[in-house]
Amino acid sequence: MKSRTLLGGVALCALAVVSLEAADRYAFRQSVAAVASRVDGLTFSRVIDEPWRGDARIIGLDWRRKDVSLHIGALKFAASALLPPIAAALAGTGSASAEDVVIETGLATYKIKKIELSGASISNSDLLALFDAKAAKPLAERLAALSAAAITIPEMTVESKVGAATQKLTYRDIALNSLVNGKASSASAAGASFSLSNPQSGDVGGAYGQMSAKDLDLVLGARILTETRDRADAPKLPLYNSLAINGFHLGNAHFDLDVKNLTVGAVKARPELKQQVEASTVEAQPPRTAKGDVLRLLDCFEVDDAAASALKLELNKDGNAATFTMAQASMTRLDGSQIDSLDGKELALDGAAGRMAVESVSFRGIDLRPLSSADHAPDLLGKDLRPDFEEIVVMKFAADATSASETAKSAGSFKVERFDIRSAAQKDDSASGLDVALDHLVYPLDEGGDGGALPALAAMGYSRLDLTSRLNVVWTQTSKQLAINDFSLEGADMGALKMTALIDNVTQDLASNNEQIAAAAARNLLVKKIDIRVENGGLFDRSLAAQAKSQKKSVDEVRQSDLMAATFVFPALLGNNPSARLLGSELAKFIVEPKSFNLVALAPEGFGLADLELVKTPGALLKKMAITGSANE
Repeated sequence: MKSRTLLGGVALCALAVVSLEAADRYAFRQSVAAVASRVDGLTFSRVIDEPWRGDARIIGLDWRRKDVSLHIGALKFAASALLPPIAAALAGTGSASAEDVVIETGLATYKIKKIELSGASISNSDLLALFDAKAAKPLAERLAALSAAAITIPEMTVESKVGAATQKLTYRDIALNSLVNGKASSASAAGASFSLSNPQSGDVGGAYGQMSAKDLDLVLGARILTETRDRADAPKLPLYNSLAINGFHLGNAHFDLDVKNLTVGAVKARPELKQQVEASTVEAQPPRTAKGDVLRLLDCFEVDDAAASALKLELNKDGNAATFTMAQASMTRLDGSQIDSLDGKELALDGAAGRMAVESVSFRGIDLRPLSSADHAPDLLGKDLRPDFEEIVVMKFAADATSASETAKSAGSFKVERFDIRSAAQKDDSASGLDVALDHLVYPLDEGGDGGALPALAAMGYSRLDLTSRLNVVWTQTSKQLAINDFSLEGADMGALKMTALIDNVTQDLASNNEQIAAAAARNLLVKKIDIRVENGGLFDRSLAAQAKSQKKSVDEVRQSDLMAATFVFPALLGNNPSARLLGSELAKFIVEPKSFNLVALAPEGFGLADLELVKTPGALLKKMAITGSANE
């Protein structure tokens, strides 16, 4: 809409430059009257011409067309003293200006104090075509005939209202240079300020700093605002090559957002796709949503890259204040709903709970199309709750509670070296997979002198918890099976746990927002296989020593007691059958020499919660599944 406004004002200035097709007053007035008679809805109050001064004015010009009205208080134009006005226009040396311009549409009102145009060049036939409501060519194509050396607008205000919300946006010192066939080699504005008033959410205000763009296609901009396209695969065309904004601010009584610099690389664009709706199905169409509208808008654009630096967000200024900062945010290649990457560097959040900081965060292969659903997600896996992605990587995440309140300090401080979550591609289209990696989650255990949140580990002599984990799962919707191909948890100076499993009858109902449906789905789960391997790296030795200390016994005495339990008590609980005794024997081997222990449980028919409720004694488990164990293999 803004591009169409500028071009409309520029076209009227061009009207002034070329309409002097004779040197005398009579011919000039006749020319203006002829133009007005051929343009539907175009009127003017009077004409003032002063040929001895080389300029003329059209006063009180009004143009109405459909839902758009335009008023110009005074349209003034001049030409070089060496050339008559029409010759100057054809040579590209004429100039014109429009004052007190007001454009009203169904969506907004545009107020421009003055538009100045110099070096305009356009033929009389092309000029008349601009305002011809019966012209075969769209308005954007007709505007392509416009050329000028420069266009300047000292101030332009846009006022709009959507529902109860009103918005006011004011641009300062707009300049378009070397406009050839509707394309400007450069465009700039000294800045802009805006305000948004909403009775429900309150008032918000802000400002942009100096803005500049290169190779701006105003004609394409007008097409995007005034036309729709018929073909879904219509190509995107260059809109501009670069955009830079020196500073941005947004805020109100509750928050302030500041950005030092914003840059956008080359952008291609196209009009929005025409909505094909059969008359008989209008009522059956799903309601439009804000997120759906955003995705339809994104479908019109292709952006090479974008970046922002020195972001600062201050929250809850009136209480429980918090500050979020980010040194740099960047995006590479947005094409419709597809984004190659989003990256953030040096992120930090400071507040009552202390400080949380991230060295970098990266999102790869983002697909926003799932967000286009107009329905609420029936479950936690519903795609309208989240975009699809290929990978998320968080590097060096740290939470520091040393500066927090006493209540917040109880949560302690921790660090994560790396967190990586990836969507794992599957050959079967009905299957979806996930890879998760967590490297070095470090949590101090000696905070406050009582072991912090894990006093048992502190009692074993550990000063910190250092964990690394991996997870690979695949869910196949057609077979309703969830395969845990790899789950591992490794602790520094502790050891490792590794597990694989196969679970049957897994449906989306498990993630339902309805608690009863989710509970019923959980009861229907059937575990068919679990394979667990434990490798000792010091945890069992320290546990045995801590147990001996708490019982005021020697380590050998505690080990002997555990051996008796493994050899006699444990098999007896399982029915004292050969399988139970063999399992107890292997467990005893591990107690004597704790290196590794492997436990495998197989249930070909599946074992679920309902089966567990029917088990009266632990020994009955062996009738439902085959359990074997092996030590130090």
